[in-house]
Amino acid sequence: LGLLSLHFSSTSPLNTIAMESIQSGGIYKFINVKAGNCMDLSGGDGVSVIGFDYHDGDNQKVPLAVSFCM
Repeated sequence: LGLLSLHFSSTSPLNTIAMESIQSGGIYKFINVKAGNCMDLSGGDGVSVIGFDYHDGDNQKVPLAVSFCM
């Protein structure tokens, strides 16, 4: 899926918790809890990001780069 970049601000206590549990360079899956599907790089065109049933494929694994701003 390429590299997804997350940026956190120190103004929210929830962001502090997120920074403690998310590691830069880690591989993550993103689940839409309301729809029950996973962020997925479409096999149709290899470019579109869609919601699809979770199947643990490489197209559903997202490496993250995380930064924290004080």
